[in-house]
Amino acid sequence: MSDSEKIKITVHESTKSVLERDARQFELFKKDSRTININRLLNLIVENYFNCYNDMLDKKMTLILEQMKEYHLNDHQAEELARAIISNVFLPPISKNKGKKKPFLSFKPTNATETIVKLIHSSAGGSESISSYYCKMLMSYCAMPIYEREKIVFKKNHDIITEAIVNKRSISFSTIWNEALHTVVPYALQVGKDEMFNYLICAELNGNNEIIETRSYRLNRIKDPKKGSRFAVIDDRTKERLERMKLYGAQYAINDDETTGVRLTIKGQKLYNRIYFGRPQVELIDNDIYYFNCSKTQLEYYFRRFGKEAMILYPESLKQDIAVFYKDAYEAYCDEEDNK
Repeated sequence: MSDSEKIKITVHESTKSVLERDARQFELFKKDSRTININRLLNLIVENYFNCYNDMLDKKMTLILEQMKEYHLNDHQAEELARAIISNVFLPPISKNKGKKKPFLSFKPTNATETIVKLIHSSAGGSESISSYYCKMLMSYCAMPIYEREKIVFKKNHDIITEAIVNKRSISFSTIWNEALHTVVPYALQVGKDEMFNYLICAELNGNNEIIETRSYRLNRIKDPKKGSRFAVIDDRTKERLERMKLYGAQYAINDDETTGVRLTIKGQKLYNRIYFGRPQVELIDNDIYYFNCSKTQLEYYFRRFGKEAMILYPESLKQDIAVFYKDAYEAYCDEEDNK
């Protein structure tokens, strides 16, 4: 098999589904911005997970061989048994359903993965063994939480940002949806409250190396980050807001210190207890008034779903934003009825 040709990998349907979902959620699309780019995802996994996957197998192999010493097996027997244990116990089993058409994925190596593909093919015994190796590596990847998978797929972004955080240096990047250049001082890489994606929370700088405001960027949306030479001291007020972002929700930037008051009806209080996704953390409850100290954006997105069961009392700006949202929605429905 030529390494430049497409490689066919037989997989479980569940593995294929996770990978397709990852490509969509990590926004890996082809040029039409709609069709998911599975080939790019597979190449990124092979490029960024190959060494980690092999290190994991080597560590398990070493531990098993250590435990076998007292059983007086020769080196060959011990190694064969250890490999069988790893393949059949530690790694997920590969389906052997006969007579069924098994799902498969095809991927074409890039320049970045060509050497790794050659290593895999030279160490495997045949085409079935090659497919099995890829299959088990992908299954191992899919077994991790999505935020860990995101760190693997976007390892280069993750490593540059992590180094900048440690060294307190700025980085510059654009995003996958906007070519505008952002220069920031990274503060932390944080998993969102929904435990799905990783977010860079940071202080954005202007041309004079002064802090504009706090920002939050999803790891997968950061494009071509470059190490900067700038050092910037994050002031105590901005640092306190960044810490609040870590506490309340890394995906929502906080750039003010206003408390928000929301009056909830009895039904609204039940909705707050039941609707978990995106739920802001309440600071104080005084009868039917709930007080929050998190991002206004988070509050707006969350309480839009409550309708008349939640009333923003203050700040006035947030109250008006939600009022305009409902007004625009009402007028859109009226226009739809008039056009019938």
